[in-house]
Amino acid sequence: MLLKHVAYTLISYLKKDDLILDFGCGTGLLGRELSYYGSKNLQGLDISQQSLDILKDLDIYNALHLEELGNTLSFADNTFNALVSTGVFTRNQVPLESFQELIRILKPGGIFAVVLRVEDDGLL
Repeated sequence: MLLKHVAYTLISYLKKDDLILDFGCGTGLLGRELSYYGSKNLQGLDISQQSLDILKDLDIYNALHLEELGNTLSFADNTFNALVSTGVFTRNQVPLESFQELIRILKPGGIFAVVLRVEDDGLL
């Protein structure tokens, strides 16, 4: 239900042909929802070749990229209209420097949407 809400909300701010990068796409759960709501220009990025292999034949993403957040990404500056991600930024998983590199590839005025999950570790 959360992913449907995220996708529905994002689509209201985007055009169908806007270039969107689903970073940390995993097996494409968010991408499926964005596609369902009419997004036609999705690309996926993940560190797992196994996850990307699952996505190859699903016709959700126009391109898939095997890359690691925290490193320099292979995209030109100001490439994407939107960067979206769900469940990627968790404790000790992705370095904070990743944000600077992601902002570099986002067009000025673009949408940067990150859904974080609260980890129940007794600190709340």
